[in-house]
Amino acid sequence: MMCDIRDIVINKYDGIEQLIQNGIWRGELYNNHVVTENNRGWLWKTIVLHGDVIDNTLNNGENVDGNFNNILIPVPIVTDQNGNTLIANLKNNNDGRNLNKPNRGIRRLTPMQAEINPLSDNNNEGDTKYENEKRKEASNDDDELITMSLEDTLEIIDLDLSRLLLNPIFQHPTVHSQMRQILFNYIYSIQNNAENINTSVIQVNKNYQQGFHELLGMIYLQLFRYSNSLATSINHEHDNNIILMNDVFQIYKKLMKQMVPTFYTRANLIRWENEKFKPILKLCSKKLYEVLYTKNEELTNLIWLLRWIRLIFLRELPMDYVVVIWDHILTFQYPIDLFMICLIVSLLLNIYEDLITDDDDYDKDDIIEKLLHFEETAGTKLISCIELCKMSGNLCELYMYENYQDMACICDTFVKVRIGEDTFEKLSQLDADKQPMKKQPSIDPNRKRLEDKLKSRVKKLTSTFRK
Repeated sequence: MMCDIRDIVINKYDGIEQLIQNGIWRGELYNNHVVTENNRGWLWKTIVLHGDVIDNTLNNGENVDGNFNNILIPVPIVTDQNGNTLIANLKNNNDGRNLNKPNRGIRRLTPMQAEINPLSDNNNEGDTKYENEKRKEASNDDDELITMSLEDTLEIIDLDLSRLLLNPIFQHPTVHSQMRQILFNYIYSIQNNAENINTSVIQVNKNYQQGFHELLGMIYLQLFRYSNSLATSINHEHDNNIILMNDVFQIYKKLMKQMVPTFYTRANLIRWENEKFKPILKLCSKKLYEVLYTKNEELTNLIWLLRWIRLIFLRELPMDYVVVIWDHILTFQYPIDLFMICLIVSLLLNIYEDLITDDDDYDKDDIIEKLLHFEETAGTKLISCIELCKMSGNLCELYMYENYQDMACICDTFVKVRIGEDTFEKLSQLDADKQPMKKQPSIDPNRKRLEDKLKSRVKKLTSTFRK
């Protein structure tokens, strides 16, 4: 029950920090199924929106709910140049579902080829055209810096929302309308308020992109389940809907503030792969790095990385697994660009023996196929998601303290326990005959003691493997 998690949190934890560290990162809230699909929305609101007041709230037992501040602005109506209201023309798709949508009062504010960004406060046509041309020249025709028209933005949003299959509620017109308004407000906010994005990077894409709607859908679904029953929420417009939409919007903005600069801006994404992902992967597992980057130089890892990171594993893992990852991400204990790397490394270690093989016919296409169907590849090999997040958090800590040797030790030990030391050594020796012989260094006794401790802990994790 929703009240149960609130009572447990109030009685057990002294403040938000203790709730995050003990309840989430140490896994206490997952014991006896304290967190359920109907109360996870309360947990997300608590850890994301109420960190500054949660101590008093927990101590006096007040209700942690949204407020009516920052009411969302309505979506503008779009017309053509003659003032005629435009109706979205969504044709049937290949699977036979009717995607035709009723007229939602979309009125075009600008012509199709408008140079002015209707979401921007800058209405000087000449200046905007000049700025866009200069940006295009400076970025070597990088279309990310050219803002989309309002009509194009809303048309893509409508099409994406019509295909959102996270839950049947997203096919309801009222939910569609609410999601559409939240997405419009988000795009408006990042184009008109630089504080809503991380400006420490050189360039940030401020257009709507595919994937935005799925991340929003995940947040909306959790808060919707907490806020109201399906029948109450989507058939009656009342104060709860206003609270719901504003809470969803605020959580979404906080998440996207970290996601967009790195993962939804092309140049920064490539930089992240080259300057962060590849070096950390190599520190953790030279063998995995070799398979993904050295042996298969033509392998474009962004093919699978793009979907993993931009959708935060929504299409790669079971939903009950993904929501626990999201619980940890929304604590913002680590920079998301670092934590995502450590999560990916931990997931790759779960399928270590599937990626490293002596099969001569095994090539880059096989690797991509396995990674794009990760859930099928991993099968029952996946460890508990709680333990996966703990391991990823440990890797983050070690990296931040530049303890690189222990990162490799943790990863090697994890794989040895999973597949056995003999198999691990056999896989490690693949292609060794093609390399110059090197004198094996003596084993550091301190490293040996650490490895023995890690083996003991990882063996305990085997009892939590998914069945």
